Amino acid sequence: MSRIVLKPAYWLAALVFAAVFSAIGIAHAADKADLAKLQKEVLGVTVQLNGNCSGTVIYSNRDKESGDVTTLILSAGHCAIDKDADQRIEFPVYQDNEVVKRDAYVGKILGVYFNADLSLWKLKDKQTFFPTVAKLAPEKPTLLMGEDVWTVGYPLGLSLTVTRGLFISKETSDFAKPGTVYFKATPDIAPGSSGGALYHKNDAGDYELLGVTTAGMRGFPYYGLYTPISDIYAYLKIAQPDIIIPPAKP
Repeated sequence: MSRIVLKPAYWLAALVFAAVFSAIGIAHAADKADLAKLQKEVLGVTVQLNGNCSGTVIYSNRDKESGDVTTLILSAGHCAIDKDADQRIEFPVYQDNEVVKRDAYVGKILGVYFNADLSLWKLKDKQTFFPTVAKLAPEKPTLLMGEDVWTVGYPLGLSLTVTRGLFISKETSDFAKPGTVYFKATPDIAPGSSGGALYHKNDAGDYELLGVTTAGMRGFPYYGLYTPISDIYAYLKIAQPDIIIPPAKP
């Protein structure tokens, strides 16, 4: 029986092809793992408020003595309308990478920050614990112009949507009121996205909340303004000084 002998050049080509296809397989597996992480850490904690704004679950903790659960949601200040009324808050439920339903809860608005476009909401439900909450970035994160960022929300009150873009800068603007500091980034947003979150990935590969969606500029797509994480920490220190974020697992 004759035996096929490959020349060194063919062996090299075969090894290159094997390495390429192996790398593709590894990358595909990594992509799937990252998408699962995105779904859990970003999409799974994004809620719809009254059908016209977005918000993010930043705290859910069960009291060891009473057993009561406290769940807090961060949103934009301009989303807090009719502050004394009950608020409808819908949570996405995933199955096989699809939102199969949205569980509805009743909440209330705890307050609106006087110094930035932020508001804090609380569920009236004291029994349901949410094991996954958004991870807040450090108060002074290291951000590079051009690094990848993601924004998530319910544009136009429709389906939950995540959009990828680039971080541009931290800058002072006279939008809303003079001398306000914002993060500027390119993910496309629309009315209804307000109150959703801006994320980046830290060195460990985890998604961290950088800011809250405040506004897009009419006539300038891919130009969004976000209330930065430093203002979020400042607000939480005033609004909820006793809570620990992220909370310890029960």
